[in-house]
Amino acid sequence: ETCESCGDDFTLWGRTECNGSMSNAQREREILLNFYNVMGGRNWKVDDGWLELDQEICEWYGIGCDSTTGRVNSIILRNNGLSGTIPTDLFDLPFLQILNLESNDITFDFAPVSNANRLK
Repeated sequence: ETCESCGDDFTLWGRTECNGSMSNAQREREILLNFYNVMGGRNWKVDDGWLELDQEICEWYGIGCDSTTGRVNSIILRNNGLSGTIPTDLFDLPFLQILNLESNDITFDFAPVSNANRLK
């Protein structure tokens, strides 16, 4: 297994995953659910699939995933009624390439954007 770069303060040589035994899919779901809750998700214009536990995150409205890896690579929620400050852990999605939150009442802390190495 390949070692992952974890966004925490713990350096453990030989560690192959972050957050204990949490899978990549579980971590991505946790990040997106936090995003939903912090950004007033219940008041969004469209939030299809977002709180349905039996639905894959790649099927949630506005979420795009890589067809090979199944990892989140885009979030497009343009003009969807989001409000608040973007949670910094959103930029811990390792495969995020596209983030379009245009025309929403949001604020950003740009410091953690550097964690999103693939963001275009």
